[in-house]
Amino acid sequence: MKQKENKYSKIQYFLWLVAGSEISVLKKCPNDYNRHANIGLMIIITSLFAGITAFVAGSTFAKENVLINGKVIEQVNTLGVSIFAFIWAFLIFSLDRSMVNSIKKNPNETEKSIWSYFAPRLVLAIILSFFMSIPIEHIVFKEKIAFQMSENNKNNWLKRFEELNKGYDTKNTETSLNIYTSNSDKLDKELQKDCKECPLDEYKNPIATANQIDRNELPILAGNKRKAQKAVDDYSTELNRIQTEYWNQTHSSNEQVKKVRLKPDGELRRLYNENTIAKNQFNTKDQEVYRLRREAQVACDKWKEEKRKEKARVDSLKAKSQDLLIANSDSIRIQSDKYKKEIEAMQGFDTQFVTLFLMPDAGVQVLKWLIFLALLVIEILPTYLKLKTPIGQYDNQMHQAEIDTSDELNKRSIKYQETLEEIEEYRKRKEIEMNKNLIDKVVAIEEKLANEMLVEWEIKARNQMKNNVEKS
Repeated sequence: MKQKENKYSKIQYFLWLVAGSEISVLKKCPNDYNRHANIGLMIIITSLFAGITAFVAGSTFAKENVLINGKVIEQVNTLGVSIFAFIWAFLIFSLDRSMVNSIKKNPNETEKSIWSYFAPRLVLAIILSFFMSIPIEHIVFKEKIAFQMSENNKNNWLKRFEELNKGYDTKNTETSLNIYTSNSDKLDKELQKDCKECPLDEYKNPIATANQIDRNELPILAGNKRKAQKAVDDYSTELNRIQTEYWNQTHSSNEQVKKVRLKPDGELRRLYNENTIAKNQFNTKDQEVYRLRREAQVACDKWKEEKRKEKARVDSLKAKSQDLLIANSDSIRIQSDKYKKEIEAMQGFDTQFVTLFLMPDAGVQVLKWLIFLALLVIEILPTYLKLKTPIGQYDNQMHQAEIDTSDELNKRSIKYQETLEEIEEYRKRKEIEMNKNLIDKVVAIEEKLANEMLVEWEIKARNQMKNNVEKS
């Protein structure tokens, strides 16, 4: 009587094919229909997620510039991205299907460890989930990534700017420039001062001596000079008056006139001498004061000249520092602007990935890892379901089929071994027979050759004996 065939749907049959189940065996195990269909469904879902994430990744990172109406527009190469997504989904499908099919359950094992199958699949699932989660995370956290990249660019630019300033030593250059500017301003103020504030002893000592002479000696000498001059002037005036009267009164009998007329000129000479001495003393001190003030002025001029030279030297150093600071500032500005453009142009996948991976936002990191764990669960679920489901009819049938196949192979192997042994025995027997025949033939040939050689030797011996007899 023909056994009634169990009913199953076309969808179940398709999912069995996806799961890689042995259809001929599974048809006999109706209790495992849904179980294997679920495994196939999970493989499809995993592959579908892989294809979607691959398409999203390709759409995000594989863009090309297209010229439309004179404008450059960034577009996605849909065909190329679709091909990539299909290949990636097919790769995940093949891996999941191969991993599920590689799991074999032995109903006779009392204790079985799933880690021998689960550990390599878990490692593979972690790697695949990591790559599948990246494009989703980059879409979910697009604004956060853009903001963090802007912050990172700013911090990197400021750090680069500080490094350039440190490398060009602009701080010390600015310090030197400030010192030179301060010193130049101080020298300007000192040059604008009067000589009275000159700190040199070469100025102070002569000017002090001159001031002392001005205060103490010159007034006295000037008074003496004025007194001597006044005495000379008074005496000359009186003498002129008397002489005038004398000439007017030639015949005067005035005794005073006669007495004056008769007075010798020695008094006038004495007054002139005293006046000359007073003038000489005054002029000598006045010249000494002039000499001292001139000496002080020379010292002051020398001091100011030294200050002007010092200011010129300081101004030269100031100008050099200022030029160096301007040149360094220009170099720093050029290099920092170039670096800023370079880091702002770094908008690729690697930069976005590192930015998201190192983002300090705790909420972003939690959600990021939750997405990864969700994809990991989806990736590992087909293998986990296959490992954790109890042993059923299908597993028993497959195990028995493997035993039958193994027994059949063993029988074939034994039969094949026996056939090989018979062939080897036959070969040995035939070789022995062939060797015997060869030996017999060799012996016959050697015997024949020996007889022929004996006949020849007999003939030669007879001829030799005959010759000997004839000679005798």
